[in-house]
Amino acid sequence: MFLSGWAVSWLGPSAKFATPENQEFDLIVNMSGSPLPPTGGAAVREWQVPDPIVMDYEDHCGVRDQIERLVMNLILELRRLEKQESAAKVLPPKA
Repeated sequence: MFLSGWAVSWLGPSAKFATPENQEFDLIVNMSGSPLPPTGGAAVREWQVPDPIVMDYEDHCGVRDQIERLVMNLILELRRLEKQESAAKVLPPKA
């Protein structure tokens, strides 16, 4: 991830992440290929991403790039939705 400019050195095998059982979320992205436990009403996106664990370096980088594209597209989508919701609040209803 360093080559892509992402700082993830704080992550490690013992990193603790929130789970749907103990946190509230608006959106959960599942890349595991396995079903998730109940999400408490959060929207779930299923991304079909190959597991790079046994891949060579080039293929591993391809998966990294695929995830980066998916994340960037999601950010753009959420920004568009936010703008639409903001505009709907500001504009008077059509008569």
